Amino acid sequence: MDSERRHATVLFADFSGYEKISKLMDPEDLAAVMNRCFALFEALVLRYGGTANKYIGDCIMATFGAATALENTARAAVNAAIEMRNSMPALNEELHPPVPLGIHIGINTGVLVAGEVGGPVTGRRDVTGETVILASRLKDKNTAGKIWVGPNTYRYTRSEFEYKRFKIYIKHGQRIQVFELLSVKQHPHPRRALGPDRFVFAQLIGRAEELDQIRAALARVAAGRGGIVSLVGDAGLGKSRLVAEALEPAATQGIRCLEGRSLSIGQKLSFHPFIDLLRRWATITDEDGESAALAKLEAATAAVLREEAGEVLPFVATLMGMRLSGVHAERVAGIAAEGLEKLVVKSVRDLVQAMTRERPLVLVFEDVHWADASSVMLLEALIRLAVDHPILFLLVFRPDGQPAVHRMTRAFDERSPDRHVRIALEPLDRRQCDLLIQDLLKSRDIPFPLRAEIARKVGGNPLFIEEVVRDLIDQGVIKYENDTFSLTEEVESVPIPGTIQELFMARVDRLPASAKSLAQVASVIGPSFQYGIVAAVARREARTLESDLQHLQRRQLITERRTGHGREYVFKHALMQETIYESILHRTRKELHLQVAVATEQLFHDRLPDVYGMLAYHFSRGADLEKAEDYLFKAALEAVRAAASTEALAYFEEAARLYFALHGEGGDPARKALLQKNMGLALLRKGNLLESIDHFNKSLEFLGERVPKGTVALTTHFAIDLAVVLVRLYLNRLSGPSRSNDREVFEIRYNRARAQTTTDARRWAFDTIGTVRRLSTTDPHAIDHACGMYAGAAALFTYSGLSFGISRRFLGVAERLIREGNVRDLVVYRVMRFVLHYLQGSWGEEYALDDNLVRAAFLLLEQRRLDEARRTIDQYDAARLEETLNLWALGIRAKIQALLDDREGAAATLAKAEIVLRQSRQVPAYHLSAFLAARLLVDVTELEECMRNGGGVAASAHTRRARRSIRRAERVASKVATVRPEIYRLAARVWWLVGKPAEAVGSWARSIRECERLGARPELARSYMEAGQRLTAAGGTQTLPNGMSASACLQKAESLFTELGLAWDQAQLSAARSVPREGRVDFESPGEPPRNDFPLTGVQHLP
Repeated sequence: MDSERRHATVLFADFSGYEKISKLMDPEDLAAVMNRCFALFEALVLRYGGTANKYIGDCIMATFGAATALENTARAAVNAAIEMRNSMPALNEELHPPVPLGIHIGINTGVLVAGEVGGPVTGRRDVTGETVILASRLKDKNTAGKIWVGPNTYRYTRSEFEYKRFKIYIKHGQRIQVFELLSVKQHPHPRRALGPDRFVFAQLIGRAEELDQIRAALARVAAGRGGIVSLVGDAGLGKSRLVAEALEPAATQGIRCLEGRSLSIGQKLSFHPFIDLLRRWATITDEDGESAALAKLEAATAAVLREEAGEVLPFVATLMGMRLSGVHAERVAGIAAEGLEKLVVKSVRDLVQAMTRERPLVLVFEDVHWADASSVMLLEALIRLAVDHPILFLLVFRPDGQPAVHRMTRAFDERSPDRHVRIALEPLDRRQCDLLIQDLLKSRDIPFPLRAEIARKVGGNPLFIEEVVRDLIDQGVIKYENDTFSLTEEVESVPIPGTIQELFMARVDRLPASAKSLAQVASVIGPSFQYGIVAAVARREARTLESDLQHLQRRQLITERRTGHGREYVFKHALMQETIYESILHRTRKELHLQVAVATEQLFHDRLPDVYGMLAYHFSRGADLEKAEDYLFKAALEAVRAAASTEALAYFEEAARLYFALHGEGGDPARKALLQKNMGLALLRKGNLLESIDHFNKSLEFLGERVPKGTVALTTHFAIDLAVVLVRLYLNRLSGPSRSNDREVFEIRYNRARAQTTTDARRWAFDTIGTVRRLSTTDPHAIDHACGMYAGAAALFTYSGLSFGISRRFLGVAERLIREGNVRDLVVYRVMRFVLHYLQGSWGEEYALDDNLVRAAFLLLEQRRLDEARRTIDQYDAARLEETLNLWALGIRAKIQALLDDREGAAATLAKAEIVLRQSRQVPAYHLSAFLAARLLVDVTELEECMRNGGGVAASAHTRRARRSIRRAERVASKVATVRPEIYRLAARVWWLVGKPAEAVGSWARSIRECERLGARPELARSYMEAGQRLTAAGGTQTLPNGMSASACLQKAESLFTELGLAWDQAQLSAARSVPREGRVDFESPGEPPRNDFPLTGVQHLP
């Protein structure tokens, strides 16, 4: 590995005036002048630890940190540049050129490639990359006496030097930020020496307050009060150390403490912190085989859950990736992935709750910023237990970690601020750094300037301080002998590495060549690596391998741990592994990744499913795309089996990307269809409904199904499909010969419909008819979701109000297709039948309230059991994640609040709904209808209240608002039949209030006609009641267009209320009749304000 990627700084220095003096001097004299300048500049570069790479005419190129690792390369280059510029007057004085020479310099810091360039004869060591190019361009754009630096150089040195900021155009219109160095004095630091091995440790310093906060939370949970502690801090600030100190045995007596750790490579390892936590709880070790591990888990679960253990164990074991057999395997067999994921969450929740019944519980989750999405989802479900259970969640993460983790803790903080303690770790101050350095080395003899420099450069980061001290030991500045540290005479003059990346590479560069090469191989394997894999890839004698591993351990780059599968090593710091990995050339990485993949296949040949994800990663990085795609697909299926939708989606997406990259327009259509279907399913389970529809459509196209695109094609196909379906329905010709891909096609169509129902109602309607037409040409008994598809067609005709008769016919077909013992078929059929009966007002005993929140909310509202309805819709809303369902629930809640005369509450709810509406990309008309109906109801009641108080100017504003609400509501009512009667009835109230009785009577008539057409008897009764009341108040002489008088309307309403058992409505009607005519809300003539003595009960708030 002669060539490497390096984080380094490049300097270009060009002489101003060279072209002029070259015309005035003899070439031999000119060469002597330039050689003297180059000699001086080369010496300056070497003084600051750099390398003079080459000379080009009158230009010198130098690198800092490319040939050998160097601490704070940016500072070194800036110092050299300042001294170069400062040396020019003396050079001109010494050389007396015909024209005074000046110098302009460009400096840039970043990643470059350092290695051999050229052929075997003329080859030399050089550097290449964008970092080099930008440094050269900064020099070219510059003028005499100026030093310009790039953004990275400025960032690393801005605290030491003064700069002026501006922007320049570099090439092709590209504009970048540039900084001119204004400082005229350099900050030199001598070169440092190499050093031997060392081990350091210190007491916890500077964290007393944070330690007290955690222990106070422990005391509260011990007393039975749960909560959360969020411990947030950048890498290296001592989060893990603080947790270890807080959870010492003396502080946790009587408390069960469990810890789960996340891995830096764990974003695609499903539930891995929970697996770690559960293994610790069940005392499962790496030495335990599969059967022993399952036995331990079973025993631990039984000890906590007793007779309920058998219900929880299979799903917890599934989460942990264990292979089940017997009754446990039967328990999870056949459960769809979506349902399995929910059962996994429920089971873990039940297990945690059971643990808290024994004694208070502390769950520690380390490095949550590396947690996979499924773990974050599960953690979010569990964290609510802290409100009413003695459980403390101690979450440790970085501030720039997963956004979902921050959202989760903020949401908990909003709900229960008194139970959330947020601890943000800050860097140590100078005094604390000083104490830490002295404690690390158990010595107070370290000179103060060195201690101050360490503290300043590490920014108060304890980890970086530790690394700096180790670096000093490596250099020989500090010696470790006879279990003690001793300082050398060089201690006062040793510089400290400036950035952690350069610090780590400085340590790596001081390793022997063989050990350094091994560290690079290990970094490709990952943060942890098994002996067998590194031995296979490193390809060296066993004795040499052992020696190199021991050397890396002594240098504290890695630590060893024993597992059930042999020896395993772990990099002491993830940043160390990342830094070493980034130093390897891309082509070398690719070769090593392939070698690692092959070695992993051989080593894990008997349990490949355990390492599908790892194999996919290494083959992908090694550019073996076919194998990567194959293992990605297998890893995705394993993730589905473990109910980890997020990881499954990531695997499927990457597998699809690789497959299409390999085959383009070719390849196996069935394979492409399968990939698209599985991505759609994973997105559907995550709630990304619109994205899932696109993948389902692509899958259908790969299977040869037509997917109409564009309005014209969609409408044309719909018209044809509808005609064919209705003919087949009424002729009862709904079957045909089966086709080979029927089951796959209809599974995709069924899941596409699930996604469309709450995202694109129009497309759902069109595609539902297309699906039913396709279904009518095959054997429906061979299709899993045939019952659900015909029930969906029934829902289409029910919700749209097109025809209850056709809906009943489709339900009849669905009923005949219910498979014996299939609960899903039965539930779908009964729900669709309920919707039909609900809209007709047919509420029999079979619809007694159950735990279906949607059904309960419908019934309670329509029966005007308002307090119960409000509680039910609140429960429903809290359990919804989809924006459209939230909007629907908010509309229902606002309607309930308005009926309860809670105007302020209704207004606040509608304000929330407006926000959801603005943020939603597309809202189906049905889900929008509840909101618009509630909006109109609230506007009507506010208009009534305004006119009751005298009207005036305010009445005009309320009238305009109500009329605007009528227009919006009627637009959606044209698409949603279920709300038409209510919307027309509310519109009639507005017209009556503003003095337009003819329009009011017309709207009541429309409402009544629509009720009769739909068979919506509750709304029919309310429309008759309201029309009868208003007409009676106006004298009772006017009739409706159907000839019914005011008294006949009231009698009809009373009869329907009694028949339907609507006690609330009956009470409202009786209250209105008991009020003397002169005291009623209704006007003596339309348009006049109501009398002020009207009692604020009853009819005026009826929808």
